[in-house]
Amino acid sequence: MADTIFDIPEICLLIAKHLSKNDLASACRVRRSWFAPFASELWRSIDPDQWTNHTFRSAFPRYSAFIRELRCGSLVPLDVLGLHCTQLTLLHVPGLLSYPVLERALQSNPRIEELRLRAVVTKEDVQGIVEIFRTMVGMKMLKTLSFTHFKMPSEALEYLLDHLSGLQSLEIDGWECKASPGLLLDPITGLLAPTEAALEAVATRSGRSLQPSERQ
Repeated sequence: MADTIFDIPEICLLIAKHLSKNDLASACRVRRSWFAPFASELWRSIDPDQWTNHTFRSAFPRYSAFIRELRCGSLVPLDVLGLHCTQLTLLHVPGLLSYPVLERALQSNPRIEELRLRAVVTKEDVQGIVEIFRTMVGMKMLKTLSFTHFKMPSEALEYLLDHLSGLQSLEIDGWECKASPGLLLDPITGLLAPTEAALEAVATRSGRSLQPSERQ
C-alpha cells in the first residue's frame, strides 16, 4: 500500500509529463519508488542532438529499456544505440549503414508504429533488404513507413504492402528498382529463388537437362 499519493506510479507518470528534463532527472534521485516513472518519461524520446553528449552516450545502455522513441543522428551508427532498445514505438534512422544491424533492431522491437529509414549503404545487398522486409511484415503495429534512397526489386514493395494490412502511411523518395541477377522474389513468402533462366544456365553448364520439378 502506498504511503502517500506520490508513491502511486500512475500519479507520478501523470506528473512526469509536465516536467522539464532537468526536473525529471532530479525527481529520479528523490526516492526509490520515483525512479521508474520519472526515468521512463526522461528517457522516453531521444533526439539526434543528444548524441553529442558523452555522458549521455555512456549512460544510454543502462536506461535503454525506457526508450520508446529513438531518432538516430546521421553521424551515429545504429549499432551504437539501436540494439540496446527493446520497447520502441518510433525509430528514425537517417543514415542506415548496415542492413543486418537494422534487421536485428527491428526483430527486438516488434511494436514499432513509425519507421523512417534513409539508406546510405554503398554495397548493394538485395538479399539484405529482402530479409528486412520479411521482418517488417511481422510488425503488426506498424502504421507509418518511410523509405529514402532504397534500391530493391519492385516485387519487394508489393510483398510488403500485401502483408502490412494495418499500414496507414507510406512515403518513398529516391526509390530505385534493383533486381538481383538470376533471382526472383516470391510475393507470397518473400523469399528469393533462382529464375528458370538461371536454373537452365546451371543445368547447361553441368551438361544435364532441367527437370520438370525444378521449373517455376
